[in-house]
Amino acid sequence: MVQKGETILVEKPFSYVLKSTQRTTRCDYCFFQRELKKCSKCQYVYYCSQNCQKLAWYLHKLECDNLRKVFPKTIPDSAHVLIRTILKLKVIKVKGHTHDAEKNRSFQDLMSHCTEIKKDERRMDHFFSLLIILHSFFGEDEVPEKDFIFELFGKMCINSFNICDKYMNSIGTGIYLNASIIDHSCDPNAVISFDGTTIVVRSIQNIPDVRWENIRISYIDVLNVSKNRKAELNSMYYFLCDCNLCKNETNDKLMNSMICPDINCNGYIHIEKSSKEVTCNTCKIMIEKEKIRQYFDIVVISDYHLKNMKNKEMAYINVCEMLLKKQGGLFYELNIYRIRILDLAFEECIKLQRWNDAIKYGIQLLPGYKKYYGFYHPLVGLLNMKLLKLTLLKNDLNEARQYFEEANEIILVTHGKTHSLYRTLHKILYE
Repeated sequence: MVQKGETILVEKPFSYVLKSTQRTTRCDYCFFQRELKKCSKCQYVYYCSQNCQKLAWYLHKLECDNLRKVFPKTIPDSAHVLIRTILKLKVIKVKGHTHDAEKNRSFQDLMSHCTEIKKDERRMDHFFSLLIILHSFFGEDEVPEKDFIFELFGKMCINSFNICDKYMNSIGTGIYLNASIIDHSCDPNAVISFDGTTIVVRSIQNIPDVRWENIRISYIDVLNVSKNRKAELNSMYYFLCDCNLCKNETNDKLMNSMICPDINCNGYIHIEKSSKEVTCNTCKIMIEKEKIRQYFDIVVISDYHLKNMKNKEMAYINVCEMLLKKQGGLFYELNIYRIRILDLAFEECIKLQRWNDAIKYGIQLLPGYKKYYGFYHPLVGLLNMKLLKLTLLKNDLNEARQYFEEANEIILVTHGKTHSLYRTLHKILYE
């Protein structure tokens, strides 16, 4: 029996790489942000201390000369993961440890899904581009056989984790032998966090029978309808999710719903394009066809702008506010398009130091986060932390206390007292 908030697994990566965009700001070995010094030989990687450089040397010495030849160019992250995995397999045989002493996982135990990948045009294009980089990096005489690289590529695609900092920003990629055994659910009973490069799996529910097949984490962002979640999982991992959340249509209906036009009713109205007659689920009022047309017009506009802003890796606050205005009076508060736009608007207002607007959007965002992520989720804890900071800027101590208490309860479960995020939360309140 594992109680809610207990640690299930703590594991160092088999192989890992710091994101190239973080190369000059974080230590290549421990991933922490400290004063750095670059490797004097290759000029490519940076370390925060002689100790980290010494610990990294057993592997780095095999890539150092080649990195020096590449510099000042940067190696694509996925190519670097493959390179370090190849080098790791050359110099050491590593076995992981699980809670079951009879089970020891090795790199050979990882699934590769090579058959599916060979049918995946997108992945095959990626593989051949990486193959060119590996030939250039190792040289024709040293590069491993193509079939061997392809097997490693498959294992990398299926088993890699995004290594995140305490604020859930991706800073690297790692392959973890034991964590990779944990299956997916859109309604998980465990969450992962990172302490530097170390992955930590903690329970967010009581789990009576602690076997690997009973532990579930989420592989993807679940803030999406089940059809899109299944498509993403099938595209990335080659399976379709059949968890309880995917079988239950309630969430999907909430995600695609209008607000009832009757101001005295707080019901929602699920609408599909094929629907001929639409009524409120609570008061049974009939919805006018013009209202339905307006709703779908704004869904199309919202979807277009969300994709456009995602592709540009930035959001525009004026676009977000325009969409929220159009959605007002039509979209239910838990509509997925409304939640996504609120999310972007909230983050943009923080960047622009528009504190009052950030608080307004954050408060509206919180119910959707709790509904779709679940209360005990790192992102819900972080949202409460951000609202705590914002309300303290306004000296609103009563509101700040509320957000602190929620953040504290969540982070105790998802991260524990020893994690730096928990210490950061208490430091905010202390300061």
